[in-house]
Amino acid sequence: MEGVRNSIINWLIKNSAISEENRELYEYAVYSAELLILPVIMAIVIGWLAGSIINGVLLIVPFMLLKKYSGGYHAKKLSICMIISTILLTIIIRLSICDIKPVYMYIATCITIIELCMVSPIQSDNKVLNEKEIRHYKKIAVMQLEVYSIVIICTSILSYFTVAKCMCLGIILASLMQLPCIVTKRTSIR
Repeated sequence: MEGVRNSIINWLIKNSAISEENRELYEYAVYSAELLILPVIMAIVIGWLAGSIINGVLLIVPFMLLKKYSGGYHAKKLSICMIISTILLTIIIRLSICDIKPVYMYIATCITIIELCMVSPIQSDNKVLNEKEIRHYKKIAVMQLEVYSIVIICTSILSYFTVAKCMCLGIILASLMQLPCIVTKRTSIR
């Protein structure tokens, strides 16, 4: 990925679209775009392979937006991140296709919403937040969970259970990404 990123930046510099002194800024911009686009592409491909692109997209969107503000586990290497993400996305997308009793889905989602509200945001070594940022991130995460809860309730009432199920699974996935950090924090306290 870094090679592709450098090729893009070099091409932009060569064609005078950006200057060399802005290289670092644009490298970060391209890297951020990769982080935004890559999960969507993965969800589309895995969804296609599993038989439902729609389910992949419906669950990756709330996950991505929520994870940005709730935080969670970040692998040190991109290859490890890709392996873990692929495995988790495959499992969650497969679950979204299965018949799951709504009551179990709602109970699991309520538990994860409570967990996310209580511990978010979880900071990573890559991004340490100050107190003001912590309050801001928590507020946005809670507001997102409120909106997702309303969408889940409305889509359930209107019998769009696939949408509700995918939203629930996106929330559950965001919560799962916090578990390694929570466990690590608890074991380091002892």
